[in-house]
Amino acid sequence: MVKNITPVFPLLVALMVPGCSPESGGASVQPLAFETVEKSNQSGIMDARQAVVKDAPAWLSLWEEHTGHVTPPPEPPLVDFSKHMVLGVFLGQRPNLCYQVIIEAVESIARNKILVKYRETGPLPGSSCAQAIAYPVHLVTIDRSSLPVEFRVVN
Repeated sequence: MVKNITPVFPLLVALMVPGCSPESGGASVQPLAFETVEKSNQSGIMDARQAVVKDAPAWLSLWEEHTGHVTPPPEPPLVDFSKHMVLGVFLGQRPNLCYQVIIEAVESIARNKILVKYRETGPLPGSSCAQAIAYPVHLVTIDRSSLPVEFRVVN
């Protein structure tokens, strides 16, 4: 007796090929290097948002909003916008200081968009957290690109 067997080998090979993942829909994925310029749970930006900054005036404006609650406000990190750009995730208000946001990966997807993967973390069961309102932020730089940027929460 011969059974009809669906070939799964091509699927397994596709999933193991570097640069392809189910999440990218089989598109080529290229990890991009990034560097943290700021990570805090005390931003002055109180609403949840993502940021893509490609020039110095926009960077100064975002930095002033982010640090406006600090006296004296710190100088913004230097960014050469001819070579780099800033990506950021602001979570908005959270109930305690155990919350944070972590940009875990930045990827070029099929060379037609940049995907920023980030994770929100909170208190672990049984942990003790300082009871102060938090405004988590993570800002990173990457090489300058004209590709559109998409942000995605990962678990």
